Amino acid sequence: MEGKDDFKARIKAFAESQGYSIKALQDELGLSNAHFQNAKSVTPRVGKMIKARFPYANIEWLNTGMGNMLLNDGDDVNLGTITVPLLPVYAQAGVLTDFVGSVRDYDCERIISPIKDVTLAMRVTGDSMSPEYPNGSIVLLQRIDDKAFIEWGCTFVLDTVNGAVIKKVYPDPDDPDRVICRSVNPAYGEFEVRKSDIYSWFIVRMQMSSK
Repeated sequence: MEGKDDFKARIKAFAESQGYSIKALQDELGLSNAHFQNAKSVTPRVGKMIKARFPYANIEWLNTGMGNMLLNDGDDVNLGTITVPLLPVYAQAGVLTDFVGSVRDYDCERIISPIKDVTLAMRVTGDSMSPEYPNGSIVLLQRIDDKAFIEWGCTFVLDTVNGAVIKKVYPDPDDPDRVICRSVNPAYGEFEVRKSDIYSWFIVRMQMSSK
């Protein structure tokens, strides 16, 4: 007979597939720290919260293990209705500034994403990433595990001790504990950030400009 440990193992597997720990997933959903530790299944209320944040999540799999963890495009997911939270803060394309790290999903406006598997959206401010990421544009971001394979040379939003910054990121050949951040606009110089000063890594999967 299946028990609480089986359910918790599936929740853990789902959380990790989306780049979260169980605690981070609970925080993302606005649940208490011990919610999934004590739960034996996904209740209808929590199921709605999960589906609002992860439309492709298979609640039946979470509860019973039947089927696939994630729904296929042809199941009951309409890509045109996938929404992600638009954070009420900005990714700085110029200099590092204060970042509100405690923003909750329920504090955010939600926008429709034309692509799957993105975690959140942010607006860009400043012109150091122009013309590729102009001031005021919205970037769709996917959270990644900083211990996973890093797609060097791609554009990331880094949530750092000094704020959120959007830059192209490269390894530092002289110091494996640092990364080099470069702008698209040649008028801006590069700078380095210690990996230990980065809370979260978000790779930019798409840019949407306001017309």
